[in-house]
Amino acid sequence: MNKKYIFPVIILLLLGAILLLIPHKDNSQKELSAEQLLLEMNGISRFFSTEKVADMMINKDPSLLLIDVRPQEKYKEFHLPGAINIPIDSFLTETWKPYLNQIAMNNIFYSNGTSLADAAWMICRRQNFNNNYVLEGGLNAWVETVLKPEKPVTDNPSEEFNKYQQQKGASIFFGGGDAGAESNITAPVPKVQVKKKKKVQGGC
Repeated sequence: MNKKYIFPVIILLLLGAILLLIPHKDNSQKELSAEQLLLEMNGISRFFSTEKVADMMINKDPSLLLIDVRPQEKYKEFHLPGAINIPIDSFLTETWKPYLNQIAMNNIFYSNGTSLADAAWMICRRQNFNNNYVLEGGLNAWVETVLKPEKPVTDNPSEEFNKYQQQKGASIFFGGGDAGAESNITAPVPKVQVKKKKKVQGGC
């Protein structure tokens, strides 16, 4: 195994072990089994690439909701245009449950790298919430592939150059290499429908 992957894998395994010990809190929501959670953790279906997310943002895809899972102070320093902030330590509160457990949007979790967003994904999948994904590589990959893409070497295949041209277009759109720039793109904020409590019947 490549040495650069050893540390993230260890973190994921530790986070997975911790999350498996989280007590059941909602009897109305069947939790995902430990076996199924670990199986999904080993797949790549939870990832959205930076290029795909950039394309969705440029085209104002109404199904996209970016969720920054870092602490609020980090979110205020820099965040992706249109993203909302749900710090990971708030994921199990009732305030954010309607956003995390829904079927209308594709929630894309992101952090600086992937580990924190992966932990957020695992919390949601443990509760059997769907339509939650992870921005592959996080903000670090966003800077490398969207804001500051590197030009391929001359002997690279033409597909690489085509990909680079798309990345350059996205780079210009999102601020031309300034990681602190905010574009005028906004992601849609979902209209969450909270279940209304039934009114007490009675009277004369």
